[in-house]
This record gives sequence, structure tokens and C-alpha cells, in this order.
Amino acid sequence: MREVLLVFLGAGSGGVLRFLLGSLVYSYTGRNFPWGTWVINLSGSFIMGFLFVLITQKFTNLAPYLTALILVGILGGYTTFSSFSIETLRLLQDGKIMYAMLNVLTSSILGVFLAWVGYILAQKII
Repeated sequence: MREVLLVFLGAGSGGVLRFLLGSLVYSYTGRNFPWGTWVINLSGSFIMGFLFVLITQKFTNLAPYLTALILVGILGGYTTFSSFSIETLRLLQDGKIMYAMLNVLTSSILGVFLAWVGYILAQKII
């Protein structure tokens, strides 16, 4: 139950960070390209990779709590792309190249496709 509370608190914090950083980036770049999301996704992926090693190899006694708070909660609220990235990296490290490529292609292509389907469906309902 403690981990659930930590994920809850972290996700709220990560969402606020995403909003603030995205707003800051867009205030400089405008919205011709999704630079805010791009910065968030890439920075989240870097932070996820860095902190994953730090938490699981350096702070092993606190790993379940730090994982719940930071990796799942804060970074999950900040960007789910970071989870996607670390999971794909783990597949590659485990030699599961086909699964990694399947994850990348299906998540990207189907993700955009399903966003379009949801968009069209919502327009028809409204």
C-alpha cells in the first residue's frame, strides 16, 4: 500500500513538471512542432535510464520505494515515453531484438492510429 501512495504522489508531481516544462518550451518555440512533448519525452527517457541504474544498483535497500516514487510515479506522470524507452532497452539488452522492434513499431504506429480512431469516434459522438 505504501508503494501505491508513493506512485500517486509522484504521478501528480510528474504531471505538474510536464505541464510547467512543456509550457516553458512552447513559450520559446511556439507550437509549429511539438517541441514541448519532444523535450519531455527525450529528457524523461534519459532520466529514466540514469535513475534506473542508480536506484537498482546503488540504493538497493530503498529500490522498491524509490522505484515506486520516482520511476513509476514522477517519471510516469512526467512521460510514459520514459517507461516505453527503458522497457525497449531491456528487451534489447536481453537479446530480444524482434520483441524490441515489435514494441517500437506497434507502439508508434498503432498509438498514432488509435489516437486517430479515438479522435474520429469522439467527433462523431459530439
